[in-house]
Order: sequence, then C-alpha cells, then structure tokens
Amino acid sequence: RDLKEPDCSDPGLVSSAGIPPASTVAGKEMVEHLSKLRLQAVDRTRAYFLKVMKQLRRPKTHVRMIQSHALLKYEYLVDFLLVASPTIHAEIRDVYVESMSKTLYTLFRTYHKQLLLLDMRLATRVDLIAVEEAALRDAFSTKVNMRKRGDAFVLGDRAKVLDGAITAETGGDAATALTSSPINAHLALMSGDKYSYEMIFRSIMSHLIDSATNEYVFARQFFKEYGQDDCWHSIFGKTLSLVLEQLENYLFNCHDAIAILLMIKLTHYYKRMVKARRIDKVMEPFLDRVTNLFWPRLKMVMDAHLRSIRGANPKKVGAGDIHAHLVSRRYAEFTCSILLILNRGRKATGES
Repeated sequence: RDLKEPDCSDPGLVSSAGIPPASTVAGKEMVEHLSKLRLQAVDRTRAYFLKVMKQLRRPKTHVRMIQSHALLKYEYLVDFLLVASPTIHAEIRDVYVESMSKTLYTLFRTYHKQLLLLDMRLATRVDLIAVEEAALRDAFSTKVNMRKRGDAFVLGDRAKVLDGAITAETGGDAATALTSSPINAHLALMSGDKYSYEMIFRSIMSHLIDSATNEYVFARQFFKEYGQDDCWHSIFGKTLSLVLEQLENYLFNCHDAIAILLMIKLTHYYKRMVKARRIDKVMEPFLDRVTNLFWPRLKMVMDAHLRSIRGANPKKVGAGDIHAHLVSRRYAEFTCSILLILNRGRKATGES
C-alpha cells in the first residue's frame, strides 16, 4: 500500500493520533528517501536487463541459457518495473522483442543458407515419367546412363524422414516425435554429406517449432502476457515470413513430387505436434500457409508428368527389349512411392 494514501487503515501504518504515516514530518522525509531508492532500483534494474539483452545479439550465444539463468531468475524485477515505472517496463519489453527478433531471423537465415549447400537436388525439370531416350544418354556416349533412370521416382530410404512421425500417429508422444536428430550443418559440410530437401525441411521445422515453443512459454512467464497482442508475434513475425519466403523460392524450381508429398506428410504431423504443445494458436496459421504452398506446386509437377505421358513419341522413348520399358518402370516406381507415402502408418493404426 502507498504510504501517501489518506485512507490508509492498516493498524500497522497508522500513528497513534490517527494520522497516516506519510502525513507526519518523519513520514514526509522517509517518502522522499523511498522515492529516491525506488528510482535507483529502477535504474539499476534497467541497466541490468539492457546489459543481458545485449548479449542476445552476440553470435553463437546460448539463448536459452541466458533466458533461464539471467532473465527468468529475476522475473520479479519485471513485475516491479511494471508497477514502479511502466515506461521502463515497456522499454525493456521492446528491447527484448527487437533483440530476439533479429537473433532468430539471423539464425534461421544462416541455417537455411548452410543447409542449401547440402541439397542433392534429385529431380530437375526433365525428370519426367515419359522422357526421350536421348535425354538419358551421356554427352560423349551412345549408352544410356543408368544413374539417370530412376533417381526421382524411387522412395527407398527417403521414407526414413517420417521416422518418429509414425510414432506420433500411433499414439506416441506427439510433442517430441519429430524433433530428433536435426542436421548439424557445420559437421555435415565438413564431412561432405548430402541430403534430400525433405530432410532439410524437417531440420528447419524442428528447430523452428522448438524455438517457437520456448519463446511462447518464456514470454508469458517473463512478461506475464497472455492476450492476443503479446510479444510472441512481434518476435517471430519476421522469422516466420523468412521461412515461408525461403520455402516458396525453393518450390519455384522444385520438380520432386516425392519430396513435396513427404513434406506435406511432415506438415500434417507438425500440426499435431504444436497442438500437443499447446502453441497451435500461434503456429497453426503458419503451418496452414506452408501447406498451401505445397499443393499448387505438387499439382504443377504431376501435370508435367501427365503431359509427358500423353505427348510421348513411341519412337523417341526407346525401343523395347527383354526388360521392362523405362517409362513403365518409372510409372510403377513412382506410383508405388506415392502409395507408400500415403499409406505410411496406416497399418500400424489399423486403417485399411
């Protein structure tokens, strides 16, 4: 209770003559000293938080460590600022939002740039079901290059990208199923590893959802904001837009239908994950936009395959021999891959 309140009725704060302490000579002197102490406390608290938040912008900073050991440890000081100096409280909030927004944006921009160096690009615009045999020949040979026969049509080990997703689908822990083993870009670049883009997509989304969960919980615990206009959207707005832009730019030249189907499947499980973590209110609209990027591109790629079959020239797609024709093989492998992706996990759940 403020000592200056004239209706102070607390027996411990009322003088024997019934006069509020702040109205006495000694009280007036103490109020002045208390006001100075409060200003000093506000100033020192502001300086401390600004110093800590400056560290958030440094490269290779362990953000969660700073949040838990240097910020949440003194969350009561934020409550103090909200009462003692709302202006300083707003300043601290704005500095944190700006710092974390820039840090996350830089981290995901750099991470995606590094991961793109690991992309093996399994399919190009000429990787169609019905393709002329001449397109499969080497430049200095008349023989067909066998390595060009089915790279973009066979699922093979690429289905492993869904490992963990099936665990969530069959009743496992949906909150953690797809966050295991993201790509370590630095080690992968040193060892020269290559990955299909759905693995890159999985790594980016795993880190993104982990970061979104952490900030969602931290912002509410630290700033005590639970409304629609909390600072989470200000922190993650630019980063989410960046991820959407990066994905859209990649899909513009993506001709790998299997990769797109796998990413659609992954996005479906990510929706379950954010719901299990109770952050679907802020992340589900973003995941809906991600899904809306996939379907139009998948239709364009599938239409290209259909056009290649309808417009195929029997004289140019290669003569038949004792083996299955290349077009038949590609069609069978592609169809089988699609069915395997769509039915992934259904057997375990008892679906037909």
